[in-house]
Amino acid sequence: MYIVEHITREQAKRQVGEGWESLIDLAYDVFEEDPSLVVSTVKEKLGGLRIYLDSNFNPKLQLLLDHLEQESYSTCETCGERGWLREGPWMKTLCDEHSNGKSKLFNQFKEFIAPQLELFDEYNEL
Repeated sequence: MYIVEHITREQAKRQVGEGWESLIDLAYDVFEEDPSLVVSTVKEKLGGLRIYLDSNFNPKLQLLLDHLEQESYSTCETCGERGWLREGPWMKTLCDEHSNGKSKLFNQFKEFIAPQLELFDEYNEL
């Protein structure tokens, strides 16, 4: 058996760029309603925000996490302004100011991202 240490709100904010702090706050505002929830991982992966829970599966929470991930694909990880997925050795979501001239990749990922945005509507219906 292993024990997963809960990642606090402040620890979570240190795992990703300051631009995603508002997304972390939205998640933790909901998490605080259920003290049994354990946040095991917060990270950037493939240009998007990932939050993993070590708790029983909850479809409403999963929809929230999916929505926040999708929001991160249009939020600059550095400053929080409107951003786009950018090419480079590592995919990052950045605004024009913080992109260092990297090209936008949104068109290549449109088929992947657009269907996911519908998940937020499903969350509101639960």
